[in-house]
Amino acid sequence: MRFLLIFLLIGFTVGLEFSMKTSNLVPEGRVEYQQKLSYDPDAEVLMVEAPAHNDNQASITLFDKKQNLSVTYLPAHKQCQLSSMPEDLDLKKMMTHSFHRQIAGDHFWNENSRTEYRLSQNTPMLSDEIEKLPTYVQEFCQGSLISLQNSLVVSESEFYNSTFLTFPHQSTQTRQLVFGSDLQGTQE
Repeated sequence: MRFLLIFLLIGFTVGLEFSMKTSNLVPEGRVEYQQKLSYDPDAEVLMVEAPAHNDNQASITLFDKKQNLSVTYLPAHKQCQLSSMPEDLDLKKMMTHSFHRQIAGDHFWNENSRTEYRLSQNTPMLSDEIEKLPTYVQEFCQGSLISLQNSLVVSESEFYNSTFLTFPHQSTQTRQLVFGSDLQGTQE
């Protein structure tokens, strides 16, 4: 219920018109979770909501194609992390794929997905930098620590090798979905 309330508040405050919405079951390891996608085709902004699962925190991420911006809000920590949008992420294809999976009753899955190992560093933004952000991002992140996130994709061995560390950093292992290539099939 609390997560739904956060979604409703964010939906009204960011000033975007999410006219396309889907909800899909996502398999990740031995866990399945419900992921919600909302898309504003005019603004070319996709919002992805995911509950806490495995070692991942609950999050709401906005992908803004026109601004080349990814904004991830972590409600448990009241933190917004800003970075560039993934280069190979096609928002329209991702939303279309989600619709097809929802209609078919299948899992949200892309056979082209891959695991990425990232070392990330979050640098808090200064107030004058925050004022330069789009208004909807300022509203979306209001009351939260806003940080720029710089990430370096490394190999699995570098990720787990303690000699390859930069401080301060946050190590994350993510499953990156690639939606720039042809989407086919579901997980078997």
